[in-house]
Amino acid sequence: MSPISLALATVLLPLAEPAPLPDSSRTPSPTRLWAPRVGVSTQSRTFWQMGASRLTLNAAEPGHLSARGQYLVADFRPTSGYVVLGPRAGTFLTWRFLVADVSAAYYTDLHRGQFVLTPAAGLTAGGVFNLLYGYNQRVGGAPLGPVGAHQLSFSWHLLPM
Repeated sequence: MSPISLALATVLLPLAEPAPLPDSSRTPSPTRLWAPRVGVSTQSRTFWQMGASRLTLNAAEPGHLSARGQYLVADFRPTSGYVVLGPRAGTFLTWRFLVADVSAAYYTDLHRGQFVLTPAAGLTAGGVFNLLYGYNQRVGGAPLGPVGAHQLSFSWHLLPM
């Protein structure tokens, strides 16, 4: 190394700034909240859904929202002669535009009942809107006509603005 190069290196190296380290304050922390949840599902008949979700929302990248959470809702189908109710508890996880969901429900017409487990998968808009296809696995109880094996559902978390 020549004396001029050594002199330049000695003067310029202390002036060089190191590459900035990632700033943890730039990554927002997850937002946890309770939100109302409404929806509609079609099995062999149409059911309405109302309840609440406990959500954890993550904004990892600009424009990219992911979510996970648990929910407790009531599926119901009013008919002319009777009503079918289904308290449902479940959990879901989103990744990009995909969502996975698993839930358990007990459907009853107030005379007989049926326990159902439903794994489901589908599309999401950050966990706020979910469009799912699921398969109702009957676990026990008396079969109810409006509860079908295949379920297509749409749910919406009413997030505060």
